[in-house]
Amino acid sequence: MTTFRKLLAASLLLVAGGCQAAAPAAPLPAAATAAQRTDSAADASGTTVAKADLKPAMPLSSVGAGLVNPDGTEHKLPEPNPVKGKTLNVVDFGADPADDGKDDRPAIARALEAARPGDEVYFPKGVYALKSVDSVNRAAHLIMKNGVNVRGQGRDDVVLVSDFDNRAQPGGASLLTHSNSAVIDMTGRSGIVISDLTISSSWQGAFPTDHKKNNEQRGGPKSGIYIDKSASGPAPSSIWIKRLAIEKFERTGVRISKAQDVVVDDCIFRKATDMGGGGAGYGVTFIGTPKFGAKGPVADASYNVVQNSKFDGTVSLRHGALLGYAAHHNTVRNNTFDRTRLDSIDLHGDGESYNEIYGNEVYGTQKGAGVGAGNTGGTPPNNHSAAGPNNHIHHNVIRNAMDGIVVIMGTPNTLIEQNEIISGSGEPDAVPMRSGITIKHAIGTTVRDNVIRNETKEKSVGIWLVHDSGDPSNNGLGAGDPQNTRITGNTLAGHTEAIKQEAGSGTVAENNTVSGKP
Repeated sequence: MTTFRKLLAASLLLVAGGCQAAAPAAPLPAAATAAQRTDSAADASGTTVAKADLKPAMPLSSVGAGLVNPDGTEHKLPEPNPVKGKTLNVVDFGADPADDGKDDRPAIARALEAARPGDEVYFPKGVYALKSVDSVNRAAHLIMKNGVNVRGQGRDDVVLVSDFDNRAQPGGASLLTHSNSAVIDMTGRSGIVISDLTISSSWQGAFPTDHKKNNEQRGGPKSGIYIDKSASGPAPSSIWIKRLAIEKFERTGVRISKAQDVVVDDCIFRKATDMGGGGAGYGVTFIGTPKFGAKGPVADASYNVVQNSKFDGTVSLRHGALLGYAAHHNTVRNNTFDRTRLDSIDLHGDGESYNEIYGNEVYGTQKGAGVGAGNTGGTPPNNHSAAGPNNHIHHNVIRNAMDGIVVIMGTPNTLIEQNEIISGSGEPDAVPMRSGITIKHAIGTTVRDNVIRNETKEKSVGIWLVHDSGDPSNNGLGAGDPQNTRITGNTLAGHTEAIKQEAGSGTVAENNTVSGKP
């Protein structure tokens, strides 16, 4: 009998055998209340301003992931930019809230130009058509200003309709197009709150159904909101995006690149116009510089948060929240992911490290994992491979995903604990569980105190250690076996095989509880 088999046999504490049962995994925490997450107060103008979540819903990560400074102290998010000046109504500058198809962009631009730091630009209830672009930045409709907020009357009451690549023109041609288009651009901007409106487009094509090829009818803006560092200025920071709905975009709802302290809170992402390869159909992305590594705040996406948001893939989303290109110390918490096509939460495979993923509810991931660390694909030199070290995945509920959590391509030192992964029957678009947690080429992974339960008649594996063939498109890059995996204190029920090791070395499995019934 191999060393691993001996360890495994000793660790499976079966009640029928009279062995002492291991302590069950710690219960999942109750969802954080609104008071725990945010505090709200109305300023003198009546604007509701959410205060930063200065106290985390949980203790700081044991591996220093998420909102933790290098010295181990809590990284406190800045408070949202308060409105201390004027409220500028876009109607007063010539915008027409009637859904009449007239171009409202010039009037909105005039309101933004007139605003000063501390002011806000306000949209009353209506539909605002954006049929032209900024006179300088031809890739965007609206350019934000430092210290100026934008607020709508309500997410369901105010709609900005982009005319980028609507492809509803005669012959299918678009009159307004750009390879990197965005509705709202915040390159090099800081100290901004955007809240309470919907960003949509005039695109009227057929939504995609296949993630393996690009949608021939794709269109709309490439991004809803685009945040990036300028060539020479400081990195964007202190930005809050609250209570928005973003839909009918091609690539990304909110793209956050080389920025810090950006918070996406209580937003909805849905109905991407493409979800094929090449970066299409993502809800939120936190990305740094390809192949740059963790070199500091100028180059990396760090201390950003997406929370309390919904990623609705029932029509079309490839990924929900994606972290890539050396993104570190970011947090994905208390969100809902519903039927994304591939990994709902994706550490995309270029050294993403010290990110914290917790408190999320994931349902029905169709062709991937609830949470994935490491990735294949991409074109050299910007191809994907391993995620970085010390990502902390905990207290998530993943239900009816093809795979619960997957770690691949040489990703090191991932901590996976106190998650609940379930395969249930009789639910809409339920995907049979292949495995609860899959460890391929991963080094030093800790899997502890998780509950993995199969309530169906389908065959499944609770925890699966298996050879990684790497990326077939890049000469097998990332191929290898699991190394030094620790599997402790897990509760595994209803699986054909509770713990299955097909490959790997240095595995320790102990104090796990196995039952044939869910």
